Amino acid sequence: MSDLPLVALRPRLLLLEDSLTEAEQLLGWLLSTFDITHVTSVAAAVALLKEPGVDVALIDLCVDDSRELATFLRCHEAAPHVPFVVQSGIDDQETALAAVAAGAQDYLVKRSFTAELVRRSLRYAIERSRIEAELRETRERYRLALAGANDGVWDWDIVAGRFVVSERWHSMLGYSLADVGDEVEGWLGLLHPSDRDEVWELLQAHLGGEAPHFEVEHRILHADGGWRWVRTRGLAVRNAGGLATRIAGSQGDITERRNAEARLVCAATTDGLTGLANRSSFVERLRGAMARSAEAGDRGCAVLFLDLDRFKVVNDGLGHHVGDRLLVAVAQRLRMTVRPSDIVARFGGDEFALLVERMDSHAQVEELAARIHRSLARPFTLGSDQLHASASVGIVFHTGDGVTSDEVLRNADIAMYRSKRLGRGCTEVFNERDHAQVAQRLDLENGLRRAIREGELVVHYQPIVRLPEGSLVGFESLVRWRTPDGRMMPPADFIPIAEETGLINELGSWVLRTACLRMAELARVQPDTAELTVSVNISPRQFVEDSFVEEIERVLAATGLAPRRLGLEITETVLMESPAVAAQTLHRIRALGVRVLLDDFGMGYSSLSYLRRFPIDCLKIDRTFTQSVPGHAEDEAIMQAILTLADALGLEVVAEGVESEEQRLHLSGLHCGYAQGFYFSHPLEAIEVDTVLATATRQPFGSRPRPRLPLPAPRRLAEVRHRG
Repeated sequence: MSDLPLVALRPRLLLLEDSLTEAEQLLGWLLSTFDITHVTSVAAAVALLKEPGVDVALIDLCVDDSRELATFLRCHEAAPHVPFVVQSGIDDQETALAAVAAGAQDYLVKRSFTAELVRRSLRYAIERSRIEAELRETRERYRLALAGANDGVWDWDIVAGRFVVSERWHSMLGYSLADVGDEVEGWLGLLHPSDRDEVWELLQAHLGGEAPHFEVEHRILHADGGWRWVRTRGLAVRNAGGLATRIAGSQGDITERRNAEARLVCAATTDGLTGLANRSSFVERLRGAMARSAEAGDRGCAVLFLDLDRFKVVNDGLGHHVGDRLLVAVAQRLRMTVRPSDIVARFGGDEFALLVERMDSHAQVEELAARIHRSLARPFTLGSDQLHASASVGIVFHTGDGVTSDEVLRNADIAMYRSKRLGRGCTEVFNERDHAQVAQRLDLENGLRRAIREGELVVHYQPIVRLPEGSLVGFESLVRWRTPDGRMMPPADFIPIAEETGLINELGSWVLRTACLRMAELARVQPDTAELTVSVNISPRQFVEDSFVEEIERVLAATGLAPRRLGLEITETVLMESPAVAAQTLHRIRALGVRVLLDDFGMGYSSLSYLRRFPIDCLKIDRTFTQSVPGHAEDEAIMQAILTLADALGLEVVAEGVESEEQRLHLSGLHCGYAQGFYFSHPLEAIEVDTVLATATRQPFGSRPRPRLPLPAPRRLAEVRHRG
């Protein structure tokens, strides 16, 4: 429903007339058409006009409290929206014109009155007032529309040769009305020289009838000397013969939009941190270089792929802000090292690529790699930090042999990874042997993805026993891969691949769920196994996942395994890469009631310092020490030191790799609490665990005190020997 007020069927008329005789005559004429309120003074009329509801007013210019034009002006000021018809006994043309100019709709002379004349004059006044109000509203809407569009308006009278623009058009460009003039040449002179011909051609095409309208985006000179991007539109008016006689249109400032588009293009082709080309831009340049190389025939191009060594240590140890500053500094040095025609790009993270065109020889490119190494070898001073950096570089040469840009980048990446395996600050040139090795690795990666998807992985369980009596306390879960041909692949052949590709997270989660579910099921079937523990190896990548602790909670809740029965085995690598984050995560794990075991203990250079800083429950001595005692004095001394320290700190110790009776007895003599190895049992398949449990004695992990004298050799847990 409209919010506009409805016009009354009988308009309300205010009659100002101090002559009762004349008032009675007018009332007689008008009562059938109007609802009339009669007053005899200007003061009374003004009071009524200030109230809403008066549709039209008929006022006498000469009343007791006012005379002539002043009467009308006082009434009109009280209600300028009300239409007025003025009446007078004097036929004064000058007063009549002044009244109409001041806003009156009509001027009536009393001696010329007729009923029809007065009624018609009042009706016309109401109608004219309504039309004027609508016109004012339309103009206001048009003004607001132009203001909202923020466009300037222009009009070119082609016949008269006059070019007129609006005030907004001038203010948009910072000019006064006199700066541009009234000829089209003044406008054309402001256009950017590179855009002028295009604008004029499009304008002529529309004027000539070749285009339905005129629209173009172009640059125009601002009064401050800079260029603004505008969109100019126009539509021609034509005579009966179809000839354009006039064209009018608008001009809108689109500088911000064009700048935003330019920024988007820059963002799409430029690395935001370093200002170098990004990967997509580099690939386009590489494709062009390869095409030119193929055409030239004798001069090829080369790609150098760089990866900073140990950048993660900087990022995690000093913070990402320092890491970002180092990347910017490296980018600057790379720019200074290459020729102006060479392309340097950042592919993301700490990876960079260089494109060398028109190379003279392979030696030229290899010398460039050597210069890069020398450049990066100089210390980087970043505020109060002084850092050293190096890079592993892979080189691939392209001489138009039909390979694609993707293959060139892949080969450069292969060469870079080969150089990284050789050590820090090395350079390797790609060869086909590298490609064959990568293809084999890719087959292994694809096979591993299939194995996870199709259930080819299995978990084996190696018993952990308490020394010296050999009672079973738990198991270490170990993943194996049973390939479609029946071969059992050991973890050393596929875990590194899983680590590099990120599959280790999915694989590790599966092992965790499987091991917990198996041990929980054992306790339900055989209640006397309810204190046996299971430990699961956790990879560094798995450990640093934000949701890792929550995943442990979910697995324990889903499987029903008591937290005290689960142990997580981590290596020193986890602790070294980000000590603060590692400590926080370990405390959260301990808060769940889950045990933490430090695997391969004794192999790292900082093991002892970590024992004071991190919540560790158990140390697992690496098999290297176990298998060298007795008989190797240095290793035996290290093992004795570990056991003494662990005892002082209240930590349990598990010796890995026990394979002989002699080793078992010696470990017992050193008061080592627990052991695992082939002497007791090879890793067992899930079904074989039941057989072992039927014969093994059991004791909770962590039972004390430890015996201080060697006891007779324990009974073997099983004679199962699992090959492969």
